[in-house]
Amino acid sequence: MIKDPSQDIAINYPVELSLFVTAPPGYGKTYVMIKRVEYLISRECITPPRKLLALTFSNAAADEMKKRLIKNIPYVEKYVDVMTFHTFAYKLLRCYGNNIGISRFFTILDESKKKEYKYTYYRTHFKECSSKWKREDDFVSEYNNWYTKKFLQSKSYIDIDNETIFENLRNLMNEDLINKENLDFDHLLFKAIDLLQQNEYVKSLFFDKYPILLADEFQDTNYIQYKLFREIGIDSKGTKKIVYVMGDKKQAIMRFQGANPDNIAFLIQDFNCKIHELKKNHRTDSEYILHITKKLRDPSLFVLEAKHEMYIHSTVEQEMKRLIELILRLLQNGANPHNICILFPQKRTSNCIKKVFEENSIEYIDISDFKIDSITEEYSVLIQGIRKQIEEKCTKKSVKRIIDELIDENYSSESKNTIQLTTIRKFSSSFDRGHFSSIEVWKRLQEFYNCIQMEIDWVQLVKSNVRNKVYLSTIHGSKGLEFDYIFMIGMVNFKMPHSTSCFPCSNYQNPQQVDISESKDLFYVGVSRAIKEIIFFYSRQDEQNLATKSRKISCVFKDIVECLQFIDTENKVYDYRDLRINSLLCQSNFDSI
Repeated sequence: MIKDPSQDIAINYPVELSLFVTAPPGYGKTYVMIKRVEYLISRECITPPRKLLALTFSNAAADEMKKRLIKNIPYVEKYVDVMTFHTFAYKLLRCYGNNIGISRFFTILDESKKKEYKYTYYRTHFKECSSKWKREDDFVSEYNNWYTKKFLQSKSYIDIDNETIFENLRNLMNEDLINKENLDFDHLLFKAIDLLQQNEYVKSLFFDKYPILLADEFQDTNYIQYKLFREIGIDSKGTKKIVYVMGDKKQAIMRFQGANPDNIAFLIQDFNCKIHELKKNHRTDSEYILHITKKLRDPSLFVLEAKHEMYIHSTVEQEMKRLIELILRLLQNGANPHNICILFPQKRTSNCIKKVFEENSIEYIDISDFKIDSITEEYSVLIQGIRKQIEEKCTKKSVKRIIDELIDENYSSESKNTIQLTTIRKFSSSFDRGHFSSIEVWKRLQEFYNCIQMEIDWVQLVKSNVRNKVYLSTIHGSKGLEFDYIFMIGMVNFKMPHSTSCFPCSNYQNPQQVDISESKDLFYVGVSRAIKEIIFFYSRQDEQNLATKSRKISCVFKDIVECLQFIDTENKVYDYRDLRINSLLCQSNFDSI
């Protein structure tokens, strides 16, 4: 990549000043971060054993940064540690958690264990009695919303009656599942903060070890991640480290997990950061892709000739037929299948796509199947076997042999060759070598189990190794990836925005102004995955259950409708001013958002 002037400023920014760099997708954010690390090392700002600490939100970002640093800088591990917030907390507690009563050999609790506990609680207390929660999924969903709001976003909760119920469930779950031997992902952060606040020696140790902090994807941090960042970055006397942080509020799509893009403002204030914006898109040369992404950031931009296509269908059958035609045309013209991605707002939408792909012998891979929650659920027998061996403190065999036996005993010869199980097998052997060889087998197995959940970047692993298959993904799952061709399916209200937002908005007897900023950001992230072309699809029929509904084209298109040309099943082309098309557009007024 050839540096542009805005990147050059960010890379060579004065070392003694803290900086926040705002960087839209494709603007060379990772490149700038790598070059900044090179610059700091070349200026001898870091002298081992002191290091730079680079924190990221995701394994994908951490792995990409590590790969580039190793390639560009000799002996880079002497100068910089790159890890996620959770990995930092994990390593901190592994070394010093005993100071606050945490076992040095704790196990990370997978989400399936907590999920089953919540379901059991509902069945015991509410299933047989009159309750506003008619289904266990409704109860668990509302509990998760309460927990996210109160503990990850640090916001108040209005419903006192439900809060008492949820607080009781949380306390019981903590007593039964979360303790000095078992921590979940959130408690890794909570306990790391407790340790730094309660132990001045440990806090000083890490404050001195990492004189400069770097961080990426800061808009995705939640309340406790930012609190941990402050604990690392400001000592007990109020002395602040130099920080170099990247983020983009327009890509804030993890609010449902507690992320708070306002952490950017807190960071700027707490660390006296200056602000710098990268100016050039290095992902695409397509004038039309550049135009639509800029317009989504700034709706006041001048409109070029409409170019992006939205296909209008009455049925899912018509929609899928068109999708197959377009994909086959791309393949016939020499496009590689792995450069094509189908995006959708909700995972269940993928079922009809998979069915029609199989009918047309188009090979595909669903990125959503490679989230750690999906993996632990799909391979629950293996996970339970590993946990049992840890709990029984097994003393025989090696980690690799234990994993091989569990897989061979529980999975058919065909299913053994999946990417997931092949990776788990391969990963297990490294825990019988090096410093692991001197510790007990159950402790090695425990470390292996924790690392499966924390260290493996499953999505990037798939993207790097799977070729000649079309990719399917939720928009959330595609973040950080890029493809030549993007097809976006299910671009209707009640899916984007989610029905929980659309129902209040559509209540015309009691209309409410609904915040759809997260949905607009999600749409922007999906659009910005495209390098060459992006095409949208609308169907009156629902892709999940084939019910015909009076769905509108999602209101997230409001700012870019003039950039689109609408094509029906007869290949007639319309623009947004045509009465037929105008009647399909969601007319919700979100001017105040």
